[in-house]
Amino acid sequence: AIFAQIFAVTIAILLSYIPNAEPWFRSALAPAIVIPGMALLGIIHPPAGAAAIVFSSGKFRWEHFGIFLSGVVISIITAVGINNMSDKRQYPTSWYLLNKAKINLSK
Repeated sequence: AIFAQIFAVTIAILLSYIPNAEPWFRSALAPAIVIPGMALLGIIHPPAGAAAIVFSSGKFRWEHFGIFLSGVVISIITAVGINNMSDKRQYPTSWYLLNKAKINLSK
């Protein structure tokens, strides 16, 4: 989710630098570029398409990107914490470092 948001917002802000482009055109072009780009990179995250529309409007710049990204990180940390409160669901389960830590703790 984080990589998709970074990709989408970066493309959208770069599109806002197109001179003499109407806002409606940038708002249509941003998800048209971002969605196939995310598919090619294998980082599909539908809310990133919406973020591309918002940031391509030209009202938000790079200084807003950090605030937006910190909100994304906080929401992911919250979601992982709530998910891991259940004994039936644990996330992440397949990360290399997590599996290595489990092996080292079981020795």
